[in-house]
Amino acid sequence: VVVPHQILHFEGANYFIEPYLKGQFMKHNDIFGNIYTGFMLADAYSHFSYHFSHGKYMVLDVQGVDTYWTDPALVSPGRAAGGITDTGADGIRGFFKKHTCRDLCRAL
Repeated sequence: VVVPHQILHFEGANYFIEPYLKGQFMKHNDIFGNIYTGFMLADAYSHFSYHFSHGKYMVLDVQGVDTYWTDPALVSPGRAAGGITDTGADGIRGFFKKHTCRDLCRAL
């Protein structure tokens, strides 16, 4: 579950506001493809995002409390997602080097 947010427009700028996530905050993976917790659902989500987009994008930097995730990063092979968090093909390759597909990946 990606945490819903609100947009606050204040003095000509937009601010994204998310609710406070109570509990232990965990970073499951990062924009370089490093996997920290081995939480199968988070890993499968990143893997699924790549296949669902036909290899155009991957959601990395999955983090949050339990299954409430916040502040993800979109990574693309040609850095088409843009932004400083798009590590391109290096991030995607890094993830697949460390990721082990399990039943959950295959089910998605």
